[in-house]
Amino acid sequence: MAFKVDTHQLVNKHLKASDAEKESLFKKYNIDSKALPKIMKDDPAIMHLSLKVGDLVKIERQSKTAGRTAYYRAVVDSAKAQRTSAMSRSEEPEESESDG
Repeated sequence: MAFKVDTHQLVNKHLKASDAEKESLFKKYNIDSKALPKIMKDDPAIMHLSLKVGDLVKIERQSKTAGRTAYYRAVVDSAKAQRTSAMSRSEEPEESESDG
C-alpha cells in the first residue's frame, strides 16, 4: 500500500495553474516565472499532476485569519535546481579568521 502525500490533511491543495491564470498573475505583478519561488518537478506533493518544467503550481492554503489564499510556485527540473543551489553555496564569501 503506497502512501499518497497529496491526500494528507497537512498537505495543502496543489493544482496546475491555467495559462490564463499564469498570464494574469504575471501581468498583475509585472513578473515572470523567474521571480517566483520554485518547486521541484519530482516534489511528492505535485507528482500526481504530471507537470513539466515551466508550469505554474497554485497552492491553496486555508487560514483562520485570511480565509483561503493562493500561493504560486514555478516548476523546475530537480537536477538543475540542485546545480543552482550548489553554485550559489560555492559563491558565498568565506569568513576570514581576522573578522572575529
